[in-house]
Amino acid sequence: MKKLVLGDNPFFGISHLNSLKSKSYLEEHDREKKAVEIIKQSSSLGFENFMISSHPETKSLLDKAGYYKNNKNLPKLIFIIPNVHKLNKLVASKGLIIGILSFFQKDLITLISLVIRDLFKLKPITFTLIKVFIYTMIKDMPSKNIEYICIHNILTDILLGISNKKTFEDITDAIKSLGFKPAFITLNPVEANKIIPKKASLCVYYNKNSYNICPSKDELIKEVKNSSRDWWAMGILASGAIDLEDALDDTDLKLFNSILYASISIDRIQNASKKILKFF
Repeated sequence: MKKLVLGDNPFFGISHLNSLKSKSYLEEHDREKKAVEIIKQSSSLGFENFMISSHPETKSLLDKAGYYKNNKNLPKLIFIIPNVHKLNKLVASKGLIIGILSFFQKDLITLISLVIRDLFKLKPITFTLIKVFIYTMIKDMPSKNIEYICIHNILTDILLGISNKKTFEDITDAIKSLGFKPAFITLNPVEANKIIPKKASLCVYYNKNSYNICPSKDELIKEVKNSSRDWWAMGILASGAIDLEDALDDTDLKLFNSILYASISIDRIQNASKKILKFF
């Protein structure tokens, strides 16, 4: 079964690939109001998941959308960690060790108890530290609404450079031990498919123009066809270079298990959801 996933970038004024789009998003005076309306309607429009990053405004947005009110009509969350911008700021201002400790300082007692608990279960220390790290990222989030913990591509791709399968196994198992499904965003899908456990989903750039696809569209499609894992396609419109009709004219897009779509316009969201679901 194919899934339609709502993306959050326009809600926070973010376009990684197009600075003009970022400027346009940020100039939306009622951006938050529009985002809340889209989130509230997203389930009825066929979106099964809402992918959201650990942004400083995340908690407020989820609260206004009803995620802290036991609302059963909202899509399950795909929560992206870590908040790399906050971590980078702390490390830059306080140094590596002090910065990381500052990041976790409010949770030290809880974190120590998690470590002790896993030590008694004879769990590897790397597994425990990863679980502790994940816990600190999600502690203020509506965890009952989270289906997936998704690792940010900056962290995924740094770890891929080390090519250590055990690290990815520990991350995947730690996520599962906390009751969530594992997923990774990556700009290096071929390498990720070799190293990351198959029980984790991969979210990768894909579009018919090969824009931002690494190493190439043909190599990515070959990996998707020959792999048993779930693949999610993001960037199908190549940051606005492709219209939706043209994007859906690409039959290779049907190979993916989920399609990520984002907009700050409810009309565009409604139109896209109908066409994407019909496409599948």
